[in-house]
Amino acid sequence: MYRQAIVASVLTALLTGALVTAIPAPAPIPGYKVEHFTWEVEPHAGAKPLVVSGTVQDVYAAASKINPNFEAERCNHTSASKRDIVEATASPSESNLNCDEVQGWHGADLRYIQDGLKHLRGLEGYAASSPGPGTCGRVSCSYASAIWWCNDVPILQNINPMKVAWEAISNSVDYSISNCPLCPGGGPYDAPCIFAQNFMPKGWNTIIRSDDC
Repeated sequence: MYRQAIVASVLTALLTGALVTAIPAPAPIPGYKVEHFTWEVEPHAGAKPLVVSGTVQDVYAAASKINPNFEAERCNHTSASKRDIVEATASPSESNLNCDEVQGWHGADLRYIQDGLKHLRGLEGYAASSPGPGTCGRVSCSYASAIWWCNDVPILQNINPMKVAWEAISNSVDYSISNCPLCPGGGPYDAPCIFAQNFMPKGWNTIIRSDDC
């Protein structure tokens, strides 16, 4: 099985490839700005890289058109990102977790958040964000249930793009799921739901909430 790192960036894609775009999403918090992720991925070893705009679901869908086994290959192993190429990989136990409903959010369907988490855990490499504060990218969304990653580090402290391992982002989401109470039958499909925002100590956070997708 090949092991190709997948990089998602809110900056311009580094290599030329086939471009697949998705519909932009509004900001998860009023006053925040949205920077839409561009992903670069090889559908299979030696393939021409695809450059995909959107969420992890858009990545898997585009790659699976070329390699029908892409999802099985990616989701059957644990991410092994190198600590020396990423920043801000503190443990979720050091974070500040908010499980209260804020900003008028509605709960996301737990089943589809867990499905998005599974896909994110299939990624190697890192996400990159331009300077904050208040910069967010939607990394996963299906059936009105979204995962966002936000950068709140001020521009003077964050001249270079912030890089965070997909493993760290996944751990933050997993920690939120494990520690926030569920709202029974309150999801968009009358299933157990969850909303959460987990603030990591180095200035980034993850959001779980309902969204249009």
